[in-house]
Amino acid sequence: MNPILTSSNSQSLNPTALMIKGKQRTEGQNVFSPSIGSGTEAAASKGTTRAEQAKEAADKLVATTFIKPILSEARKMDNAPAPFKPTQAEEMFGAMLDNKIADELVAKLNLPLAQRMTRDMVDRIPESEQNQVSTKRVDILG
Repeated sequence: MNPILTSSNSQSLNPTALMIKGKQRTEGQNVFSPSIGSGTEAAASKGTTRAEQAKEAADKLVATTFIKPILSEARKMDNAPAPFKPTQAEEMFGAMLDNKIADELVAKLNLPLAQRMTRDMVDRIPESEQNQVSTKRVDILG
């Protein structure tokens, strides 16, 4: 069930929810954490292998470079009449929603470009380090 599309007054707490100032965040609140930068510490502390980090970085790069601009342009081309026009809130959170949708699309579609980028990155990691668990984040920006 997609927490973005469902509206429920009673939101259950995700057992793996992040702690912020002593309070747990719901799954719905965690959806936009990576977009606003507050989820990066949790992703780094999970302890993933270098190969998994390479896949995550390749997926993120493909989503940001190719999918998100298409979604943004589609959102801008909406010429709906007044009652169906996007609200101010939809316009404000549109970019974050585009990020989330782009990330989910790339992860679920398993695009050949992302697979190739992952393979190229993994090939550059020494074999002795590929399956090592690391808490360091992969810096795709250099």
